[in-house]
Amino acid sequence: MKLSKARDSGSCAVSSSVFSEHLMEAPEDDEELSKEGKRLLDEGYEDLDAGRTHTLEEIKLELDL
Repeated sequence: MKLSKARDSGSCAVSSSVFSEHLMEAPEDDEELSKEGKRLLDEGYEDLDAGRTHTLEEIKLELDL
């Protein structure tokens, strides 16, 4: 599976250092993904790679926000 540009661009929308620190201090999730969870992740990455995505602006227009 190739990584999408959006996924490997290194960009981060988190601007709050407090929130970032909170995430970095959270315990690591050590539970194994189920087969269904892995399948859904793969499906999502395939959608990203194929360009089946919507920008926030598109969603806002669609929902009249």
